[in-house]
Amino acid sequence: MVKFISTMIKIAKKTIPEHEEIDSEETGKAVRAIRKQWRVSLLEVSNETGIKTSQLSLMERGKKYKWTDASFKKITRAILKISKTPRI
Repeated sequence: MVKFISTMIKIAKKTIPEHEEIDSEETGKAVRAIRKQWRVSLLEVSNETGIKTSQLSLMERGKKYKWTDASFKKITRAILKISKTPRI
């Protein structure tokens, strides 16, 4: 799991070429797995990114909304930031 997480961090820092298609379902599954592993709620990600929780949920399930380079970076960076913040 540690290797998986470090790979996701590396991916989050890279730029995906505009012409390259992002697999929304696989990307969503990976992001959800990381979010749950680090015990970050959709509400926390929503508050940090300004993206509605319903839209985040649909993105994680690969439905309706397509992942873009910008949305991937915004969401994964928010998860990393939240996971490093002490919470009760």
